[in-house]
Amino acid sequence: MLVRAPDLNHPGVELGTVDVTPERVRSYAVATGDRALAAGPCRVAPLGFALTLRGGPSPEVALAADTVSVHAGHTITVHRPLIAPAAYTVRARVADVFEKNGRSGPLTVIARRAEIRTAADGAPVVTIDDQQIVRWRSTPSASSPARSARPPTRALAQALRARIARPPALEIGVQIGPQRRRAPSSKAIASYTRWLGGGEALFTDRDFARSLGYADVIVPGPLQSAMLEMMLRRALPGWQLRRLALTFRVSVTADEAIALTAVVVERPQYGEATGLRFDLALENDEGERAALGTAELLHG
Repeated sequence: MLVRAPDLNHPGVELGTVDVTPERVRSYAVATGDRALAAGPCRVAPLGFALTLRGGPSPEVALAADTVSVHAGHTITVHRPLIAPAAYTVRARVADVFEKNGRSGPLTVIARRAEIRTAADGAPVVTIDDQQIVRWRSTPSASSPARSARPPTRALAQALRARIARPPALEIGVQIGPQRRRAPSSKAIASYTRWLGGGEALFTDRDFARSLGYADVIVPGPLQSAMLEMMLRRALPGWQLRRLALTFRVSVTADEAIALTAVVVERPQYGEATGLRFDLALENDEGERAALGTAELLHG
């Protein structure tokens, strides 16, 4: 599915030096629908903001004609807070390429690693490991059949207005959520995509998305990630997210009903600091777990 295999021994490419400002963090918050973050000082960027510094899949790998690719998952690890204002350098490389069989047929997986460092002294700030899946365009996505939008029932409408459950004690087994809501609208997805400077057809062209078997444009993986991160940040004030890992299993389409959940599975100790480890899930309107992952947080 690739025009040619990339050189895995290549040291990577410099993606440049970027200035991170509170205004840019606030702009990201608006693009992801995070009103609470946008209303604050925006001095510390959320983890999802790091994905925007990396940008699209880079280094680019030439794909064969009649293929389509999607973001399959990522792990974001924080070494120190991504603060604003400050300047950072970004470097990325292709870490691995391999073949596998998915529910929609043969797939090529391109794994990349990006490193964000302080421009002043080169200290590591964030590491991003992500995967891009490439499949033949002529094969409709068996994992994402076209679904008609369901009219909201009274119970669902009430659930969508409900606030996130705030657990009284963060013991193992305690659950945050489910937070029931609608996935971002096609308008919101297009706005987010434009903010990133891209315009991939799967996110902006309904007819193209339907030609691949989707009911509508799909929600980009980083935007799903931002929703889960937002839920954790609102439910756990005073806790710092230090690692977020997600795998996207089934595509989520615009406006469909979804549910976000986080369950405490471990309370690790980091020296004198207390940590929390969550299992994360995003379910679509069919009850399928469209995204699964883990999150690690540190208090203070």
